[in-house]
Amino acid sequence: MIMKAQEVWVIYGGESSEREVSLKTGANLLAALLSKGFQAKGVEIKSQKDLLGLFQSHKPDLVVLGLHGTFGEDGRVQGFLETIGVPYVGSGVLSSALCFNKAVTQSLLKQNGSPVAPFIICERIKFSYDQLLKENPKILNKKSFIKAACQGSTIGVYRYDPKEFPENERKSVFRDLCEKAFQFDDELIIEEWIEGRELTCAVVMDEAYPLVEIRPNSKFYDYTSKYTAGQTEYLCPAPLELELSQKIQAACLKAFKVLRCQDYARIDVMLRDSGEFFILEANTLPGMTATSLVPKAAKAKGLSFEDFVEFLVTQSISRQKGLKK
Repeated sequence: MIMKAQEVWVIYGGESSEREVSLKTGANLLAALLSKGFQAKGVEIKSQKDLLGLFQSHKPDLVVLGLHGTFGEDGRVQGFLETIGVPYVGSGVLSSALCFNKAVTQSLLKQNGSPVAPFIICERIKFSYDQLLKENPKILNKKSFIKAACQGSTIGVYRYDPKEFPENERKSVFRDLCEKAFQFDDELIIEEWIEGRELTCAVVMDEAYPLVEIRPNSKFYDYTSKYTAGQTEYLCPAPLELELSQKIQAACLKAFKVLRCQDYARIDVMLRDSGEFFILEANTLPGMTATSLVPKAAKAKGLSFEDFVEFLVTQSISRQKGLKK
């Protein structure tokens, strides 16, 4: 096959807080490509500087990004690759940057009529805790998530449940959680805590895959729950009525398009018992580890992990060829 004769590099590692997950993603992607007969090469980077000399003497035909977090999902690597004329699998510069910022993502989705949880955006340079409480007097009595705007894998995300603290301590607790989130980014989003079932939808080449339901053993689907085998139960397809599943899939596909995603992405959703659902965020470079969600959705469609990676790469190559015509 002509496509497999092309040289494909898998770039992974990086220096973000999600480096360890990226190493696993990269190793899995590389193994899948090699098993399918691609001329694939794994390239581990430790910092942004590593990329500068990487392409000086030779350029591959295609790059598959296994990076996560900052300088991976935020559009900077994508911009670099486009500048030097190297095609890659996944969303472009604009979409990557938009989706990596939770505040921007939610704002755009809300403006386009997508269902999102009520939220407040706070910027460090303008942040006044007293003003926040003045403008939102009931905020200390509501369950919420306080999230650094630009992080992944639930890093920089904190739960606030007023029932867990005496009333006279809530103000200081809430302030401390905001300060912790600001340690990861200069912007944070305070989002209403939606009670219900956690779902995710992989959208691949403009098709919504079967929904995955996530049932962590703990109360919160945190970093440990995501990447430790046995800590979470996954159901795919999610046990929902067909009409509701299709409605959620349609909303996720719309979000994929609103956010200008390309090739593949994962859209996270919360579903209330009433049937009301909310889109939480979009992941433009979702994990590809043993516990990752997109491969589970692909498996429900009858695709092995190796088949799915092959499909992504061949479809991306076809798209690139179409752009050159």
